[in-house]
Amino acid sequence: MEGWKLGYLAGMIDGEGNISIFKALAPSRNLTFRPSIRIGNTNCDSLQFLQTEFGGTLYLTPKQFGKDAYILSWYGTKAQELLKLISDKLIIKKKQALLFISFPLSPTNRKQIAKEEQILRESIYLQIKELNKRNVLEVTFTDVEEPLLDTD
Repeated sequence: MEGWKLGYLAGMIDGEGNISIFKALAPSRNLTFRPSIRIGNTNCDSLQFLQTEFGGTLYLTPKQFGKDAYILSWYGTKAQELLKLISDKLIIKKKQALLFISFPLSPTNRKQIAKEEQILRESIYLQIKELNKRNVLEVTFTDVEEPLLDTD
């Protein structure tokens, strides 16, 4: 795989993407986790390029700001494999990627998961959820002592 393509994928995930784990109660009443990577964009060509190079599923979503919007997604093992290839190139979402890579994936035919694994999964889920929160930096005028740039 060419390095620039991995760099492009990393940049798109850092800038337009989301690394997350969804938690749900399965019909069997077991708690399930679904690790995923998603990139959203109104430029379908860029996502089609990534899909051609790295696979994944491309969806059309409802219009955003009057334009069609698209989401390219990867799940489970494929998502982990991609993050292993690009984690050293990520800047903004590096912590999420490293946690995601350490998330234990279970075979789908296993009904019960060991208690230790359940605790680890929940811990990683909560850490990624916290990292994905949008932080708002509040600055008041009393926090600024001098102008950073004086144009006079």
